[in-house]
Amino acid sequence: MKPNDMNLYDLFIREGGMRNLSNFLKSLDLLVRTYSQGSLETLENNREGFSKAITELVMEAVVAMIDIDTADPESPFQGQAGLFPKYEGEPSLTHFFWQFKESEDKASDLGHLVPETEVD
Repeated sequence: MKPNDMNLYDLFIREGGMRNLSNFLKSLDLLVRTYSQGSLETLENNREGFSKAITELVMEAVVAMIDIDTADPESPFQGQAGLFPKYEGEPSLTHFFWQFKESEDKASDLGHLVPETEVD
């Protein structure tokens, strides 16, 4: 399948939707792999289609989270702010940072957190 011919909605099975950081990152990785076909040169040659697909993915996540409110005491997401409070109707991906922190804390609690390595 050529990247320009793919239909993102048919290609991805997004159980749990784009409110989930893990699903978002899996979709992002799949786009990189699909558009690169294992080569940075191929990815660069497919830059226009890749950029469009990434934009569509980000927009899908923003729209999926448009109703999240981390500041309203009545919201089920109250207290789940990422870098900044997120208000209903406000375009933002900051809730992903809260999910990341939560998953990092859980991994650390279980002793499965992989130590950071320095790149020379």
